[in-house]
Amino acid sequence: MSAPATSTALQETPCCAHHPGQEAVGTCARCGAFYCEAESIRHGEHTYCESCGGRPEVGHLERLERLWDARENNPLARHALVCGLAGLVVPVAAPLAMGLGVAGLRRVNLEATPPIGKRQQALAGLVLGGLGLVGWTGFVLWRLSQGRPLLP
Repeated sequence: MSAPATSTALQETPCCAHHPGQEAVGTCARCGAFYCEAESIRHGEHTYCESCGGRPEVGHLERLERLWDARENNPLARHALVCGLAGLVVPVAAPLAMGLGVAGLRRVNLEATPPIGKRQQALAGLVLGGLGLVGWTGFVLWRLSQGRPLLP
């Protein structure tokens, strides 16, 4: 019979793929190779090995994700928020903000690929539009009850 096998190989820490003498601190988000502290490159939320991190498409994809989230991810919600803020000053924008807020809320789908979000912006636009509408209606009713014209 042979001696029982020991699991010393499984207990060893992994080494960097490019620097075998260095202990690995993580795996590349693109290729899965181990990397050491000296060669880790961070782009956005992901960390890459030196060879993958230097590729132009890696940083480009991170920038596209940020651009998608800022501009293209449910623009109706963003417009609802802007119109809601404007509706506090300009009466016409308040009902527009409410309509855009409802449309923005209907578009929220977190299971979509990529996820469509901005629920908070749509709700804020809806609430601000409602506050603007109530405020302007109260102002008009107050002016009419005073016997004053709506416009000076």
